[in-house]
Amino acid sequence: YDCYPHELSGGMRQRAALIRTMALEPDILLLDEPFSALDYQTRLTVSADIAAMIRKAEKSVILITHDLGIVAENCDKVAVMYAGQIVESGTLDDIYSDPQHPYTIGLFRSIPDLTSKQRRLEIIPGIMPDPSNLPKGCNFCTRCQYATERCKQEKPPVAQLSKSHAVLCWRNAEQEA
Repeated sequence: YDCYPHELSGGMRQRAALIRTMALEPDILLLDEPFSALDYQTRLTVSADIAAMIRKAEKSVILITHDLGIVAENCDKVAVMYAGQIVESGTLDDIYSDPQHPYTIGLFRSIPDLTSKQRRLEIIPGIMPDPSNLPKGCNFCTRCQYATERCKQEKPPVAQLSKSHAVLCWRNAEQEA
């Protein structure tokens, strides 16, 4: 309380910012990588505090993160983004039980599995395109194992797989038709 910001560690500053924000009791809380500078125990505590605030006050939280574990613990609905575009969206169960976009599938395959004897993690080949020079077709086509000529030439439509699950991919759009 009596410290200047420069006297606090990054994690302490991050906790202070979260507490200050939560004290304002906003209707919608936008959190961008809120746990990145926190140790594991503090991450659990802060995550539980945010969940309690949401339940108690019926608030909404938009959580932006690369941590799929944090998403699984805190979210009801999920939107997966690639190159600034939502490529798959649905309920937590839709995305975690039945990922459909090749990028989403790649993300899940890159998570370490302690029960597996596999020594190396799977990676998504290639590099993300320059945001100022995106491909003509699908933004993910240069890295996608399923890419066709159509993917390279035309932007894919949204394929509505169920009432709650949508994916931006020609593979799914063709199956839907």
